[in-house]
Amino acid sequence: GTYDDDQVDFLCLCLSSFGENLLDIGANVGLIAIRVARAGAMVEAIEPVAENAARLGASARLSGVAERIHIRQVALGETSGTVILTREAGFGAATGNAVDSSIAGTLKGHRMTVPQVRLDDLELDRVDVIKIDVEGNETFVLRGGMKTIERYRPVIVGEFNSALMPLHGHSFLDVSQLLDPLEYRYFQFVSAAEISEQVPRVGLGNAIAA
Repeated sequence: GTYDDDQVDFLCLCLSSFGENLLDIGANVGLIAIRVARAGAMVEAIEPVAENAARLGASARLSGVAERIHIRQVALGETSGTVILTREAGFGAATGNAVDSSIAGTLKGHRMTVPQVRLDDLELDRVDVIKIDVEGNETFVLRGGMKTIERYRPVIVGEFNSALMPLHGHSFLDVSQLLDPLEYRYFQFVSAAEISEQVPRVGLGNAIAA
């Protein structure tokens, strides 16, 4: 009941300020999606791991918010097709690489092949806030969704994994290069009610683009 309280509170604040539609990329079992939906948000939940997506759906029904959460059991990436993911122990996040799936083999865990689509191909009616946690694949996901991001210019709250992004040859600077033309600014959490502006840099991790 206390998982990521600051992040959930901040997401709820963003949704109350900018709109009710959250795109949860890497929804896992719904630790954030369920709580945000309870607060009144409409959630488009992206979760490629079948067991996680099933648990998310069951939790949504038990929590009385199934009508507020739409689950898509796919991965998002720069291209459409399939991608190899490596699932960590338990219900941990999955990681992979749409360009060089051999990288997944360097990570410990169960490997699986799942369908992958581009964010732009989802043709979403509206996106106000994006939460993204895809274990180092953030740049690939954003590259496949720049038309959507340009159209709606959502607030982006991301776990830009500074340890795993380099495995794919990326850093937060690649993220900022995509978002700079849309005049995004970058922030980090101080608390749920306070953020500090940051200059984009290689090691910038959990961050907000707005």
